[in-house]
Amino acid sequence: MNAGSKPPARRSRRAKTVTLREVAADAGVSIAAVSRAFTPGARIADETRDLVFRTAERLGYRPSRLARSLSRTRSDLVALLVGDMATSSFDRLFVDAVLDMAARLGRHTLVFKVAGEAAIGAAFDMAQDYRAAGVIVAAGTMTEALSRRFEAVDIPLVLAGRAANGGQALSIVSDNRNGAAAATRHVIATGARRLVYVGRRQRVFCDGERLEGVAKAMAEAGLPPPSVWRADENADVVGQLRAHLTAAPTPDALICFNDRLAIAALEAAASLGIDVPGRLRITGYDDIPEASWESFRLTTVPQPIDRAIAPIEAFLSGRPPGPGPDRVVRIPAPLLIRRTA
Repeated sequence: MNAGSKPPARRSRRAKTVTLREVAADAGVSIAAVSRAFTPGARIADETRDLVFRTAERLGYRPSRLARSLSRTRSDLVALLVGDMATSSFDRLFVDAVLDMAARLGRHTLVFKVAGEAAIGAAFDMAQDYRAAGVIVAAGTMTEALSRRFEAVDIPLVLAGRAANGGQALSIVSDNRNGAAAATRHVIATGARRLVYVGRRQRVFCDGERLEGVAKAMAEAGLPPPSVWRADENADVVGQLRAHLTAAPTPDALICFNDRLAIAALEAAASLGIDVPGRLRITGYDDIPEASWESFRLTTVPQPIDRAIAPIEAFLSGRPPGPGPDRVVRIPAPLLIRRTA
């Protein structure tokens, strides 16, 4: 290379995107013909379709799935709105199950992490822009008003973990009251009389139903309403429950909103030398994988995720989702007895 000469221009590594217009020009057909060739069911001569496909392959043309989907009434996208999965092993398992379900249906999933009604509304607006084939909301901040707003735009809507009676949305929810009541009756049968319900500080729909189940079972046994402790799962939850356990009077049973809180209660009790289940019975809810670990062996109320996914898959496929009045499917919640109670 001579001094002062410029180095040869380096060709870009990024491949040029071939457009539909270029395919049409190279094949000598109209743009509409190329579009019809890549649209399933569109009327076009076999010879023309073959010509378009050969030209597209030679030029490296790849049709836009999004553009094609937006030309239809519904795209092949499913929007999933979830809350803070950092505090919920169950929600993480649910997300995995939804992704698998969408794949079985030949659809793709958009996952939105949302907190509060404003974020849920914004995510739903985006799902509407993409003409989603369905929206699944696994966020406890969903309200009846927000649900009605969603239904007004005629997008198939699933509320996971919340019951919305009387609307067009499909609600999938655990049989919370009976599940919590079963756990309560069990600890009462083992001799517990000073029961405490341990709920989340960030209250959700299921929390209220489970507390109602605890109170109902205690009333049936002639006991006063339960004391209620609230714990912030985003902070030192073990420390919070340890502080509660050191205050008088000491309970002899904790009915916890979920397994995460129940496991934290187990650790708090162990740090204080409280024998479980001798002095203190502890129950959870969900039956996350950790609940069966030998170090915990937590008595809990399972929520079989496959029982929740099946009606959602049927609903998004246009089939009846299963029994349940007012489009609400309640998942049975039998008690699973292990070491802690």
